[in-house]
Amino acid sequence: MNFLANITDGFSGADLTEICQKAAKSGVRDAIEAESRMKALIEKGGKAQNFDPVPEITRKHFEEALSTARRSVTAMDL
Repeated sequence: MNFLANITDGFSGADLTEICQKAAKSGVRDAIEAESRMKALIEKGGKAQNFDPVPEITRKHFEEALSTARRSVTAMDL
């Protein structure tokens, strides 16, 4: 959270919500891809080890979301 707070100075609550939603969607996409890979492995006779179907949202997901983020509040408004 400190990472996010340090680089989103001047962002509105709505801006932060959008970043969090994008990060969550990215985490879900990663989980779907991991599940697909795990299913393919099982179909080939492999064994599913330590597979957690619940996605974890990491700093990587927030960095990805921030790459397209923009402030909707101008310096004058602040």
